[in-house]
Amino acid sequence: MNDIIRTSVFKVCCILFYCFFFFVYYPVFCEDVLVEGYEYRLDLPEGWEILDAEDLARISFTDPTHSAVLQIIVYQGDRFFKASDMSETVKKQLKAEGDGAHFLFNMKDSYITELTFHTGEMDAKGYFVFINSIEYDYAVFCFTSVELYDSFLAFIFSAIDSFSLDKEGLLYPGPISQFLYPFPGPDQKEQKIPFQKTPLSLMIDMNEADASQVVIEREAIILASYQQNKVKAWERFFRMIYRDTYHRLDKLYAALELAYQKQGQNKKEMMVQILSWIQDFTYTRTQTIADFLSPLTAAIKHEGDCDSRALLYLILLHHMGADSVLLVSARYSHSAVGVNFNILKKPGATMEFEGKRYLYAELTAKVDIGMIAKDVADPSGWIPIRLGE
Repeated sequence: MNDIIRTSVFKVCCILFYCFFFFVYYPVFCEDVLVEGYEYRLDLPEGWEILDAEDLARISFTDPTHSAVLQIIVYQGDRFFKASDMSETVKKQLKAEGDGAHFLFNMKDSYITELTFHTGEMDAKGYFVFINSIEYDYAVFCFTSVELYDSFLAFIFSAIDSFSLDKEGLLYPGPISQFLYPFPGPDQKEQKIPFQKTPLSLMIDMNEADASQVVIEREAIILASYQQNKVKAWERFFRMIYRDTYHRLDKLYAALELAYQKQGQNKKEMMVQILSWIQDFTYTRTQTIADFLSPLTAAIKHEGDCDSRALLYLILLHHMGADSVLLVSARYSHSAVGVNFNILKKPGATMEFEGKRYLYAELTAKVDIGMIAKDVADPSGWIPIRLGE
């Protein structure tokens, strides 16, 4: 049963269409959502808005075309013994049909099911995720009309995957991603990662890299649908990838830190050396919708384009607590990283952001931090994006 549902989820990688269906709604726009009292968070696709928030235990949202609905229902933690009990209750209430499967979300008993049901004057279909926690239990589900279902799968999965139980959860893969493949991955095998004269040896489950790539391709499908609010859509695109990737790189950072410490280097020196290490990667692209590798795959294969390398470098910098931002440019079709000038205090090109100066870090050419090619040097062509906060 799990394999059948996972196959349905993976359909998102080849779907791209956008349609219209009308719902009555309250037009209050939202981006990052924190529901106080219940402490869960959402990072909804750009333009999604509140549909009903009169009861904070039953909040719903809708997309800009009012074609899909996301709802979160919060139950007292002692109401259900397990997540599947919650699923059966909701399924009976909706008189719905469909099958489901157990999985773990951040080590909590969870259940996912695809349901078809009748609501109002339409036949609806969507995915439902149930999470059995301690103080509260959560039902997170997103649906649309049966006619529009396939065309909205990417948005349905992304909206659910943006759910986090708390702030700490914003650095872990979302529930859909963890259903597709467990995190941390159970099939750990030794991987040799090119590093100076002696490769780094890490125990890694390569299926995690595949799961991360699915998230990247899914979010690229969503990004491609936006003609307006493109900057905001770009920001969320990278936030979703950053979230899915951050803790997948824990072992890599630990191995790099140990290797550099053995060489007697401090963290400032590490920042420069890691940049140089990534600059040595082979330049490759995937020729997919997203057209770049997951940062985890890029590190393992020692290859990738500017996007995969910039995200990899940024996350490694954040592991060492360094104030740094992602730099993206539609004008230059390029990505880089900005490192707070006060950390390294090196001469070179800087970008102003939120009252601070950030040294430009190029990932695809063997140049020192602060050096920038003349044809991409105009700061107005760059968009700084703060991730991980």
